Amino acid sequence: VAKVEFEVLPALVEIEHNGISFDTEKGLLLLDSKIMEKDELEGKLERYAKSKKMAAFSPRNPAHVRKLLRSQGYYLESTSAADLERILLKNPEETFISLLLKYRELRQQIGFLKNWTDFAMENRIYPKLEQLGGRSGRITCSRPNIQQVPREPRLKGLFIAAPGMSFVEADFSAIEMRLVAALSGDEAMIKIFKKGLDPHKQTAQAIFQKEKISDEERQIAKTLNYGTIYGG
Repeated sequence: VAKVEFEVLPALVEIEHNGISFDTEKGLLLLDSKIMEKDELEGKLERYAKSKKMAAFSPRNPAHVRKLLRSQGYYLESTSAADLERILLKNPEETFISLLLKYRELRQQIGFLKNWTDFAMENRIYPKLEQLGGRSGRITCSRPNIQQVPREPRLKGLFIAAPGMSFVEADFSAIEMRLVAALSGDEAMIKIFKKGLDPHKQTAQAIFQKEKISDEERQIAKTLNYGTIYGG
């Protein structure tokens, strides 16, 4: 293991030293746009809470969210995304929960944009990489974090490949799910992987009871799958 880690070190040093090209101007414009969208959504959530006779409400306060959900008959220990999405699976018409999840997504995106634009120097970002930063031994990235870029194309598009070069995105295919299948011996999961099927799509088909699954439905199933593994 040490030998592998030592061999990776020169590449990590080069990444830190060279940094990555970043469109700061577009990043700042997008940040302003996201803040406006978030503020508008926050107003909608507060007005909704007021219509349910809640005088004091903040969508950032889990206690307030739980109280409002209890008034609608949902008794939750936590207000995690996985728990809220479970409600949406059964009650897709719940506007409040849909808006709340979107609000949280916007706040996360704003956090990333603020960090990226704050740390950008002359349209480049020089992240700090910790080779064994995670408890699992994974590499972590900070100041700022560019390792967990949100999915939205406008955010990803802020990072620019050098002239004549392209970004390549690579990932292990459902590696955690494969490990769970192997360790648990679950026959259904093992069958899915042996057939080369998408485990998250299969979960979504079972949940929604239909063959054709949208990207959003697959993402909900993925959240539930990993929430089951890690707790959520």
